[in-house]
Amino acid sequence: MIEFRWSKIDKKSNNPIIKDAEIDELAEMLLQDYKPQLLKEPGQIKYLHFLESYLGTTVEFRDIYYDEGDKPIWGVTAFNDGDVLKTFDHDNMRTENIKLTSRTIVIDNSIMEAGKEGLALFTGLHEGGYLWMHPGVYARYGEQITFLETNERKSFIYCRRENIENPRKKKVLITAEDFREHQANCFASAIAMPKPTFVIAAKEILKKVGISGGGLSKGQTRIMC
Repeated sequence: MIEFRWSKIDKKSNNPIIKDAEIDELAEMLLQDYKPQLLKEPGQIKYLHFLESYLGTTVEFRDIYYDEGDKPIWGVTAFNDGDVLKTFDHDNMRTENIKLTSRTIVIDNSIMEAGKEGLALFTGLHEGGYLWMHPGVYARYGEQITFLETNERKSFIYCRRENIENPRKKKVLITAEDFREHQANCFASAIAMPKPTFVIAAKEILKKVGISGGGLSKGQTRIMC
């Protein structure tokens, strides 16, 4: 695996200062190292294999607990050993606290149902983006994110429905967390749909509907692939 190294770091939050286009380039670099064919022919990445075999994560599937009235939690990323995650045990109808190990991604069982394959793929890659790009925020001295009412320090991140749903919806980025969520979404998009193969697929679609030249015009705007 190619490690994430970035020289531009926000000193206050330890966030990488990185543009969307730069994340695209880094994603292509990872795919070139992982499976170059994904940059040559349009196809769907086997995201669990990418997360486990390439990024070196452990992926678990749980019913992640959230309080009544809160938005569902779809994914959790743990950076250090010993963090405690609250889950729900449906068999015994009770909550259960589980200890996570370093580099663990937990995906909620609700998005592993039939018909939600795209959501599961994007959520897994979103969490993978956190794990790859943001260890400097959480792995050594990160923020205290508390799942339980204890004084234990937490060093993992959880992503709710609104963090992952509608990733392309324009949002004003204000907080350090906003920027990390945006970066994780960009990473997931770039891995799932890298630019080189997106262009190939888009040209094929345009050709099938009789549009030549690799683009189309809308008003005064020329859209090229």
